[in-house]
Amino acid sequence: MCLQFGTERPRRGRVSTIASQAWDQRQSSAEDAIDEPPNQPPSDNAGRGAFRRLLAGAALPLIAVLVLVAALTTVVGRHPIPPEHLPYERLDLSRPLGLATGFQLAALRDDPLLCRGVLELSALQTRPIESRRTGPFCGLLNAVEVQRSTVPYSGAVRVTCPVAAALYLWEREVVAPAADRHLGSPLARIDHLGTYSCRRI
Repeated sequence: MCLQFGTERPRRGRVSTIASQAWDQRQSSAEDAIDEPPNQPPSDNAGRGAFRRLLAGAALPLIAVLVLVAALTTVVGRHPIPPEHLPYERLDLSRPLGLATGFQLAALRDDPLLCRGVLELSALQTRPIESRRTGPFCGLLNAVEVQRSTVPYSGAVRVTCPVAAALYLWEREVVAPAADRHLGSPLARIDHLGTYSCRRI
């Protein structure tokens, strides 16, 4: 008995052609692998391109900063910043209050010589008080007695040097304008109940 199936046996010539084509493809792949060595490092052109892009991105902000600095230099050169707005400037009690007046006042705490110089150049009349201890927790340090200010006081005013400077500004900038605004008259005198009383509470 003879059985026949639907598949046709390939001819010898066709099989030879397919094998030849497969061999040619293997040879071509092998030659490509030889021409291109594995793990080839990336080209330097990629790094240079990234560096150029970085420079291009930073150029605009840098130019903007330079223009701003040039503009500020020109403005400051034509219109200098008032010293009362500069923290590193020495306090001058004849100047108006500024943004840095508080910093300039604070600088007097740690520099007695600077504080005395500021008072001597002002309209205040003061007398230095010798530093001394009056008890375990009390004493006078860097103190002055205000003899004359913008207005007379009802008694001696013995305070530290920085407080005397702040007191002068308080009289001029706060008390005198308030008297004129609320009382309709200039400030004539300031009464006080003492400026130094050391007690342990």
